[in-house]
This record gives sequence, structure tokens and C-alpha cells, in this order.
Amino acid sequence: MKALVGAIVVPAVLAVSACGSSGDGAFAISDVDYPDTVVSDGPRGNLTIYWSGDPAFPITAAFRPTEGGCPAGVTCFMPEQSFQDRVNPIVFVDSPRCFGVTERVVFDYEIQIMDADGEATDPYPAPFVCVPQ
Repeated sequence: MKALVGAIVVPAVLAVSACGSSGDGAFAISDVDYPDTVVSDGPRGNLTIYWSGDPAFPITAAFRPTEGGCPAGVTCFMPEQSFQDRVNPIVFVDSPRCFGVTERVVFDYEIQIMDADGEATDPYPAPFVCVPQ
């Protein structure tokens, strides 16, 4: 079985007024909404990422497998998406997704955000399951 997982890297330039972060505490991911099951060769999901702190913009979100989170015989992608404007939440489009899967596969992925000064959040778990059509 050879499956491919990933997303298209698309810079997100959002023309939304500043919602801002709380300004209190460390730069962190507070929650992520995403589909925990996706259909192979089906619609792409979106990751809605809620964050806190006071990061320097632009920020870059990375969606990647954890160490050992990419199943054997599968090609995993590590998409990134940049955000220019201070909005909260940010929406990472077209991920998760998968294609070429012929049986149920579990992907152990995580999200991490890095700001313009190189400060990074702790990784936030975002595992998902890919099922065949």
C-alpha cells in the first residue's frame, strides 16, 4: 500500500481586522478544530487554530507527523502556511487530507506555530484517520 498525505502550501494573507491575542502568557496553541477522519481522495479538511500570547507577525503554522507518526509504506507531507495578519483563530486550509489509501490508516500529526522572532509554540497533537472511499 502506498498512500500520500499532505496539503498544498498556500500563503494565507487575511484582510481581517486584528482580533489580537490575549497578550497574556506565553505564545501557545490553545485549541485546534479539525476533522479527525478524512476520506482518501476526498475533500480536504481545514485546521482552525486558536492561539494565545503576543507573537511577532508574520507567523507560520506547520502540520507534520510526530516522530514515528508516519506509517510505514506511506509518504507523509509536512505542509506549512504563513499568516501575515493578527487574527485569532487562524485557518490552515487544505489539511488534513490523504489520497491513494486502500485501507484505514492512522496518522499521528501535530501542529506547531513559529513567529517572526523564531519563538515557537509547543506542538499540539492533531492525529487523524484516513479511510478509503
